[in-house]
Amino acid sequence: MWFGEILPKKIKENLSYSKQKSKQKVLTALLAEQIEDPKLISFVKTIQSAGNNLLVLINDILDLSKIEAGKLKIEKKPSNPHNLFTELGDIFMMEMRGKNIDFILDIDPVIPQSLLLDATRLRQMLFNLIGNAVKFTQQGCIRIKAYTDNEDNISYLMRK
Repeated sequence: MWFGEILPKKIKENLSYSKQKSKQKVLTALLAEQIEDPKLISFVKTIQSAGNNLLVLINDILDLSKIEAGKLKIEKKPSNPHNLFTELGDIFMMEMRGKNIDFILDIDPVIPQSLLLDATRLRQMLFNLIGNAVKFTQQGCIRIKAYTDNEDNISYLMRK
């Protein structure tokens, strides 16, 4: 048996995804209700976001067998790419501050606030990309730049 066959079975046996997700949401929501300081509320939002990303990662591990079998489906839904980039930057912000690394998020304003995309897969890819950048950057900055090469196509599609 390969890792992709063994690991999902073990996780399924020992972890109820929906229970963990609901516990995390309830606990962070209760915490957010008790806090008034905007800075601390920001930290709670980062905890919520990190918890959601961890649950997505667990779900991705469970989907590993689908990938191996060629049965993974891309699920395009309206998503805000600007929020996705900001959320991921927030997750790694404390680690970057600890290493004295600057984070530059350069998102072209032409990119629409809503795009049809598989936010789960994009989040996973960017999470790994930013995580590796943080891990291997000792000084300087990490810059994420998102832009479009087909601005005319976006404008045309938005007018339709």
